[in-house]
Amino acid sequence: SSGINAEYGAQQEIIDKIEKELKLPKAVPKTEDDAKRRNYQFWSTQPVPSFSSDAQGRNGPIEEDKEQSEVRQESFSLVKDFEGVETSEKPAPGAGKKELN
Repeated sequence: SSGINAEYGAQQEIIDKIEKELKLPKAVPKTEDDAKRRNYQFWSTQPVPSFSSDAQGRNGPIEEDKEQSEVRQESFSLVKDFEGVETSEKPAPGAGKKELN
């Protein structure tokens, strides 16, 4: 077991040295402050909250509940080569009202 740990440690040292020489960021930030200092090239282009924004209190539905009469009754058209499947299952009462935290 100690041989495996030593081998892993040696491999990690090599990886750390290469990352430092190439000036690559560590794969996973160790603290929230480290994460905040990073430049996320992909995520900075996406419509999602960033570490620098205050996203507190913004959890919840995208739009408020609607009456069934207000919900679109016709199906959207699907892209060529795709097909929809009708089901007879009805969602359980309250389904879809859970918030993700």
